[in-house]
Amino acid sequence: MCSIVVTGSKAILEAVSAIGVTNQTTYLESAADLTDGSGFSDITLDCAVLHTDSGDSMHALSSVSEKWPHCFICMFSPSSWTAVGRQKAVDSGAHMVTSSIQAIVEMVKQLQTQVSAKCSNDASSISRCPLCAAGVPGSVLVEHCGLFHGHMDPRRGICPLCRTCQSNIQRHLKYVHSPMTKPPPSKLKLGVGIVCQRESDGKFLMVQEFCNQGYYMPAGIVEPGECPLEATRREAVEEAGMAVILKAILRIRTYYVEDTHVVILTYYGRPADEHSIPKSVPDFESVGAVWATRDELTKVRLRDPDVLTVIDLAESGVRWPLSTFTAES
Repeated sequence: MCSIVVTGSKAILEAVSAIGVTNQTTYLESAADLTDGSGFSDITLDCAVLHTDSGDSMHALSSVSEKWPHCFICMFSPSSWTAVGRQKAVDSGAHMVTSSIQAIVEMVKQLQTQVSAKCSNDASSISRCPLCAAGVPGSVLVEHCGLFHGHMDPRRGICPLCRTCQSNIQRHLKYVHSPMTKPPPSKLKLGVGIVCQRESDGKFLMVQEFCNQGYYMPAGIVEPGECPLEATRREAVEEAGMAVILKAILRIRTYYVEDTHVVILTYYGRPADEHSIPKSVPDFESVGAVWATRDELTKVRLRDPDVLTVIDLAESGVRWPLSTFTAES
């Protein structure tokens, strides 16, 4: 059974209760009610959804994180999050930051699957998560780490699935044990990125990268058999939850890393739907995404400050036709 506490929003309570899975959901008017010790000191809490308007939610966030170290904490606000607000919440212990009730429903479904797997497995099949030491079945360890630990700094550890020592256990789980991802090709890497700008307010789509790397534009490696345009659209959906329309090429950049030649195509584009809400359910692709101004990006961690350079290119009007770089079949 999945134990969930929702504070400050009966709409979230109703949405979670309507999923139809086995869980125990409790509603509290204020986040402070969860941390004052009345009635919750002896329970095992799997998930806490804290509404930013339900009392001192940031204090409750740190208290819940301390009292229930294996509890998944989701911060909810009905209004859009800023890049600074997202970073503050994650730095304070939140696993997920969202303004989407549907994203919370998706998260609860994933969490319920993981809790059910733990209840249905015998003790011999339970592994210790290398990042939080929680008991997790090997069958859902990769999913657990993506959901719970996408925001963490890279950690050294021993992989419980293959018993090897890794300098970056998150990257190892993503590229070696996840059925959804493959390691990037060696020797020559073709990468893509997109500066996606919302026309209504001029804000840019930014991804909060996994492993606490900071903010960056949607970007990634082109997979074998994939054209750069397709790869850019795919990365925007995987990392930012956003369908995009590519308008032009901003820059073609090339550099060497050890024995690998890297070529990066950076595109300029628009969201397919300006009213779409960016991704907020964390995984190994990203912790989530947000619309941000250039000024906001100077106040938060960046994976690479070069993102400001391509934003400046976009705002200066630099554009090259999409046909400048073509992929032959």
